[in-house]
Amino acid sequence: MRMQAAGMPVLSQDTIPLAQRPNGSGITGYVRNGRLIGIIGRDDPKGMLHWTTELKRELRRPETLTNPPMRPFQPEQLTQWDPTVEELNEMYAK
Repeated sequence: MRMQAAGMPVLSQDTIPLAQRPNGSGITGYVRNGRLIGIIGRDDPKGMLHWTTELKRELRRPETLTNPPMRPFQPEQLTQWDPTVEELNEMYAK
């Protein structure tokens, strides 16, 4: 068995099958924030050449985020709404 890896698969949040063969060989993509950041191939050196080129292209583009960065609440925002337990129960009962 031949295993090959490229990129930074250890930093991924999810995996996707990129190329799967009936004999078990293929390429698995490793994704973070919707972006391909790593690949691991099993018995597929030709596929690794193709997907390494795609990975290189993907890693060169500007980073995209699925969620905007969080800003901390200001103290006045935290004191604006302070519901009681009864108000919360009523709100969630609807």
